Amino acid sequence: MQLLNASGCLDALTAPAVARAFDGFVTKTITPLPREGNPPVRIAETAAGMLNSIGLANAGRERFLAEVLPHLRELGLPLWVSVGGFSAEDYAETCARLEDVTIELNLSCPNVDEAPESAAEIVAACRAETSLPIFAKLSPANWDIA
Repeated sequence: MQLLNASGCLDALTAPAVARAFDGFVTKTITPLPREGNPPVRIAETAAGMLNSIGLANAGRERFLAEVLPHLRELGLPLWVSVGGFSAEDYAETCARLEDVTIELNLSCPNVDEAPESAAEIVAACRAETSLPIFAKLSPANWDIA
């Protein structure tokens, strides 16, 4: 069994000691182009926990690969890169650029437009581009799991 953080819930470069307490680190979801995400207020605390609607805010694929990923590798942890997109091609292009990581396909973000392809088509497109381990993060709210 491995203990991993949830994607986007920890900035490992700001809190490396916290990140190293896990068995691996899962990145914030990366999309091909930078995204500002949803306008604030994006996080609300409740008696039962926290709700969020971040909207996949991220620096984009090129900046992630050039600036963020090299620093994350310095943590010495197995890395899981959370990949997002708005088409199967978006997901597959990012997967093709990754090396020596595990891939999480974020197919579960309810507060952004989803790709027109099915989850199966996205996974197949990504598998055709990489032999890295792939896990699909699914939500019953968005996909027909069966």
